[in-house]
Amino acid sequence: MRHWNKTFGEDVSLTQLIVLNELQTFGRMTQNELAEKMVISKGAVSQIIKNLENKALVKREVEETDRRNRYLVIEEKGLETIARAEKHAEKLREEYMDLIPDRELENYIETQRKFTEYLKSHI
Repeated sequence: MRHWNKTFGEDVSLTQLIVLNELQTFGRMTQNELAEKMVISKGAVSQIIKNLENKALVKREVEETDRRNRYLVIEEKGLETIARAEKHAEKLREEYMDLIPDRELENYIETQRKFTEYLKSHI
């Protein structure tokens, strides 16, 4: 995780990117829903959201029919940040794969395939 934070070059942590990805994938949700989905405390989510709001990556929307409900929504700038993060992640994957000899990589992929097949048949 430290390597990611150092090499990404933006003031967005991996945890914050996970939150942005959750909002991108599942759409608007409350802080409580996000905390449950990520299995982290409501206080931790609150702090993460505050940081993302300060960076204009996320906003809170008040529900029209019940003004007590506030939903988290990813901003355009948040979507752009995720896109850059995905490109960076792909670059890192390629760098890491270059470190592994082809034969070892083939063995690893075959092992993962077997593991996946086993899980599919037993779950």
